[in-house]
Amino acid sequence: MAVLPLKNFAKSGRLSGEEGPSRLLPGIKVEGHLEIDGEIHIDGLVNGRIDGVIVIIGPRGIVVGDIVAREVRIEGTLEGRTFAHHVSITQTARVTGRVFHHTISVDKGARIEARMPWRPLNYFETLDQLPETRS
Repeated sequence: MAVLPLKNFAKSGRLSGEEGPSRLLPGIKVEGHLEIDGEIHIDGLVNGRIDGVIVIIGPRGIVVGDIVAREVRIEGTLEGRTFAHHVSITQTARVTGRVFHHTISVDKGARIEARMPWRPLNYFETLDQLPETRS
């Protein structure tokens, strides 16, 4: 599996209205902080934080870390925290951690071992820094 360090890889996947989403294909492992100006589909492994507008973890995708986005769709595995206005968790999802959301939908069959606290929209607008995780 290829490893792409992201120390100097900011603002990847910049999208205009005519381009499609960025994709992290199976077999690719990313470690670090990934910033996307648009939409990203993850079918590989991300070990770190993802900041984007729309983040989709595909059925074979794995994210270990935090996600900060306007919308998050989880079809694969998430071990960490999500901070998003809208979250969708499908029947193939496996979620461990916390899902901070304003609206959420959970399909029958999803495996969830997480807290899912509701937050008002202004919580996300004023979120300058992510809360630290408890030991």
